[in-house]
Amino acid sequence: MLVALREPKRTLCSCREAAELLGCTMGRVRQLCRKPKDGGEPVLWSKKLTDRALALDLAQVKRLAAARQKARDAGIVRGARPGGFAPDT
Repeated sequence: MLVALREPKRTLCSCREAAELLGCTMGRVRQLCRKPKDGGEPVLWSKKLTDRALALDLAQVKRLAAARQKARDAGIVRGARPGGFAPDT
């Protein structure tokens, strides 16, 4: 199945690539793409290509990864360090 996606101002990446950049699981990336219960905007923009494929804005993912790394380095983020990339099985 071919999917045509017109997003001229965005460079797209897959859920797997986003998870690798963020150092988290693919499930966590999908959570960041969901709208919150309070009706606000999701943390990451995404577009569903097929039932199983999700495309994300690469620049936005990189900005989030940089901001989280900066917060970790400054000691602002509490809790355990992320476990790193883990693909869906």
